[in-house]
Amino acid sequence: MTKPIAYIMVLLSLTQFVCAKEEQRVQVADPYIDLHTGPGKGYPKFYVGEKGDWIVLLKRRTTWFKVRLNNDVEGWVEEDQLTATLAPSGERLDIKKLDAESLADRHWAIGISGGDFGGADLVSLHIAYVFTENISTELTLSQALGTFSNNYLYDLSVLHKAFPEWRVSPYFVLGGGQINTDPDATLVETEDRTDDTFHVGVGLELPMARRFSLRLEYRNYLALTSRDDDEEIEQWKLGLHAYF
Repeated sequence: MTKPIAYIMVLLSLTQFVCAKEEQRVQVADPYIDLHTGPGKGYPKFYVGEKGDWIVLLKRRTTWFKVRLNNDVEGWVEEDQLTATLAPSGERLDIKKLDAESLADRHWAIGISGGDFGGADLVSLHIAYVFTENISTELTLSQALGTFSNNYLYDLSVLHKAFPEWRVSPYFVLGGGQINTDPDATLVETEDRTDDTFHVGVGLELPMARRFSLRLEYRNYLALTSRDDDEEIEQWKLGLHAYF
């Protein structure tokens, strides 16, 4: 079994675990609830949920909750308004008993992506730890299948989301790692080599259904080779990112 196929099988098994978790749903009991663009009264109201609407609780920040309505509109609701909502059992929602997992207090994420690495086909698997809405760290394993050689990349990166409240959220990447080059012995007679790398990048993350998002990312790598000149390599990839 090749490494890219193994990566995909591991990701699929993990995403089944992610999908198995249920989200916290409540029903609006008051005549309406106000949705704000951010977690605070200083953020403007932009939408009104009506009595009888079902909403999903996504995350919590102090006394504010980020919610999603049936029509996929997302916004922030003050805690006082949620005390008048109903749980699926028909009882009033008890804020103090809310399960942190059901509110997407998600510190871990996994993902898989494919793309291009210096003209070679690329497949990547990553696991991430989310410190805050803005900062996360990510370990990435990648394989690039080229005509004359295969490359294996091992990266540790720090990601910064400048505007996590945006529907399409840009982020920046900075990190380092190693690249192992394995030449095709039938085409060239060169020894395997391992070089240290540094990389910077930018990306866009678009939330999809439930805990999944789509990510488009560009990275620029600098490989510190033992030859006279260091090597610069560009990477593009598109993939799926899943929180749990």
